[in-house]
Amino acid sequence: MQYTLTVEPLNRSIVVAPEQSLLEALQGAGISIAADCGGEGLCHHCGVLLVEGEVAPRDPSRWVERQENGHRWILACQARLAGDATIELSPQSLAGDMAALGRITGYRRAGEDTTHCSWPLARRMALQLMPPSAEDNVADWQRLEKRILDTCPDAPPLTAGLEVLRALPQVLRASRCDVMATIADRGYVREVIGVAPSASRPQHTPGLAVDVGTSTVVVQVVDLDSGHLMGQAAGTNAQKAYGADVISRIIWAEQHPDGPARMQDLIIRQISELAHRACELSGCEPRQVVAASLAGNTTMATFAIGGYPQPIRREPHIPFARDVPALRARDLGMNLHPLAPVFLAPAVSGFVGGDVSAGVLATGMADAEELGLLVDVGTNGEIVLGNRDWLICCSCSAGPAFEGVDIAAGIHAVPGAIDRIEFDRSSGVFDWQTIGNLTPIGLCGTGLLEALAAMFRGGLLDRQGHLDPESPLVRDGYDEPEVVIVPKARSGTRDDLVLRESEIENLLRSKAAVYAGIASLLRALQLQPDDIQRLYIAGSFGNRLRVEEAVTIGLLPDVPRERISFAGNTSLAGAYQALTSREARERLAEIGRQMTYLELSTEPGFMDEFMAALFLPHTDLARFPSQRGPGPSSS
Repeated sequence: MQYTLTVEPLNRSIVVAPEQSLLEALQGAGISIAADCGGEGLCHHCGVLLVEGEVAPRDPSRWVERQENGHRWILACQARLAGDATIELSPQSLAGDMAALGRITGYRRAGEDTTHCSWPLARRMALQLMPPSAEDNVADWQRLEKRILDTCPDAPPLTAGLEVLRALPQVLRASRCDVMATIADRGYVREVIGVAPSASRPQHTPGLAVDVGTSTVVVQVVDLDSGHLMGQAAGTNAQKAYGADVISRIIWAEQHPDGPARMQDLIIRQISELAHRACELSGCEPRQVVAASLAGNTTMATFAIGGYPQPIRREPHIPFARDVPALRARDLGMNLHPLAPVFLAPAVSGFVGGDVSAGVLATGMADAEELGLLVDVGTNGEIVLGNRDWLICCSCSAGPAFEGVDIAAGIHAVPGAIDRIEFDRSSGVFDWQTIGNLTPIGLCGTGLLEALAAMFRGGLLDRQGHLDPESPLVRDGYDEPEVVIVPKARSGTRDDLVLRESEIENLLRSKAAVYAGIASLLRALQLQPDDIQRLYIAGSFGNRLRVEEAVTIGLLPDVPRERISFAGNTSLAGAYQALTSREARERLAEIGRQMTYLELSTEPGFMDEFMAALFLPHTDLARFPSQRGPGPSSS
């Protein structure tokens, strides 16, 4: 028996088996909706309106239901059909498909020349060979090999695959030995991955730089001849349907026999689709892309190759590899040139991956004399401290609160998300700004951070994170106090946008984990915040972050503001550098080996730092001399 599910506002009908959850049915039909907890009924982001029909709970203990505008609001992950039905998806649940991602930035050092590529990951060379003769009867492959080595004396040994060797005799004679060779850099060897007549040479040599983020995947098509950006595309990570954080996805993959294969299919298919979109903007075909450079955390890299992820989440948290030999696009299932080399930025540990080593490369802190601190605020909160002499890093489990997970009004940085907010103490109301200047539908990470700072400055929140019960904006919620950020009359969700005390506690834990990670690295080296000469804020979170708000709540140390830089998407910038330069790839490998990983779970003093940072901005106000909060916390 099967039922028909009509999905609005997409106006689609899909066939659903009785044992399937609505979430599974939607995912199977390629409709991506938010399910940050992996379908466990915890995040409540997969909520849908049941317009018509009947449903039954999968797990009655996790069933959640309420009335909204005359319809039943239910969780898609916990409902199965009892007959034909119609549901309506909310703006929040569709956020992944509706996202209009803004400008994608990559940090590069001042004065850096990006107009010339020094042995990119793959390159095309026009070669005029001497035709064979009775006097010069050198074999075709040796003739091509000698011409390439004469042109590039510094090149390592050359090799070629069966496809190239089979085609070579015909190509040489059809072109009268005037050919274009495509050569891939595979580390200690160069591989000729294509030979064609020079007359067929395309205008550009496209390569792909990819940031495989836990939340967002970003691709750039780059001309490997010049280093110029040709096109770019981005989207919400398709794996998000199986959990907002890497641990949730690892657990899901462990619990399903085809879990690793499913995760690989999702991410590789998405990279290929984004590459196709970026190529359309670039005027090229995906099959013309001759190289790809990927940077992502260790779990994303493991899933990209279809690897078994369990060792990452179990002590001693070992990655499958640190330096990965260049793979082939065909072997990974990527819709690029089949023999295109795919480079993975080197990991440091199970929780500090290639995205971090790429960030260190992009900021230049590994080559600087001054002491630098790189902070990538995300689910894991990766942090690197050091300079050209040494590098030490850690990963603090900040949790996905700043991604909006486990927060009813929390969403990703999509149109309609509040990313700026202030509290006018004189009028007693919040002023906000949304992405795209649309009606607010929730608060993204920076909006949540700014809400904390605004409430703290405005006296709505004490240093322990307790709401002021005397404020007219604070009310009794279902079982705890909550503050109304946006009343339903001004909300795009048909309901009040609120922050609850328990959600504020989650945000405080997230910011405390990041600050405690920074403090632990400094303590391990017997350094103080004043010793930090450059502080780089990386990631999409940093694109909208206001420094003063981050310092106000104690997320970042109170250092002179001129030392703080927004580095943008350093993972993507590092992937770009690795794509276009052999020197960058070699330096990236050195950085991966140079970094020392500090395991915070066994680090003495980390829990003390964490507990002290649970206050606004901190228990020790001497650490934040620039802040003048509303006074000591209540006891």
